[in-house]
Amino acid sequence: MNSPELHMDADNQQVREEVVKQALSDPCCLARARAVRQIPDQKVLSKVAATDPHHYVRQAAVEMLEDEVVLSQIACEDPDDFVCMAAVRKISDEAVLAAIVLRRENDYYICRESIRRMRNNQLLAELVDKLRDRDIRCAAVGAISDQVVLVQIARKNCDFYVRSQALKRITDAEVLSEIARTDSDFYVRALAVSQTDDQQLIGELAVNDPDYYVRRRAVSKLSDGQLLRAILLGDEDFEVRQQALLSITNRELLEELQQEICNRYLLDKLRSHLDRLRNQP
Repeated sequence: MNSPELHMDADNQQVREEVVKQALSDPCCLARARAVRQIPDQKVLSKVAATDPHHYVRQAAVEMLEDEVVLSQIACEDPDDFVCMAAVRKISDEAVLAAIVLRRENDYYICRESIRRMRNNQLLAELVDKLRDRDIRCAAVGAISDQVVLVQIARKNCDFYVRSQALKRITDAEVLSEIARTDSDFYVRALAVSQTDDQQLIGELAVNDPDYYVRRRAVSKLSDGQLLRAILLGDEDFEVRQQALLSITNRELLEELQQEICNRYLLDKLRSHLDRLRNQP
């Protein structure tokens, strides 16, 4: 005679088989998904995740899966973004996540989620070197926390915009000074100027940088009234001269400059600026 325990095991086995059958063949996708969530068998879950025609059921199976090799394959190959995203969120191996980014470079959101889960600075730096898509490279830069790695990218990456994204996260004053003086792109140099408070460097660039955009950015941070006066009277670019005027806060100096400025527009600007300063409490 069978014991009660054996009878219960047989009943449980029958229930499990019914659940698996429902997960594989029920015509209703909601019923299949409910059944999938009751299945612990990883082989069955892998089969459902790979073959079910409805993304909702495949996603339910993915959320129950533990095998990162299978999850990686799904993240790279499933046609539905929600299923791929669910697979990515189950993966902890950063090398696997990096491989997904390289394979799914045409899908920004899958790549961004994969990168968001990464902490390995070296793997992230390798992605910056290997990827072609600028936005995804910048997402990888944004996940890097190591200042040494960020400095290397800011100095050497061939894409000015990627360099600028690395630069935004750099705090070393010497590196900022170097990049402000030497980067080949005006936008990067101007960004470095924005991040420094070194008045000597700012004054040097306000006078000597070959690009008006950088000079104007430097002038906007310059506090030396006499140097601002020289730039106002002598810079070749009108916008730089105008910014020099607006950066002067010494009322006596502005009153003196009324006698030296010939440009009518700048003179009107000077008088309006002087009136605002006089009315300040």
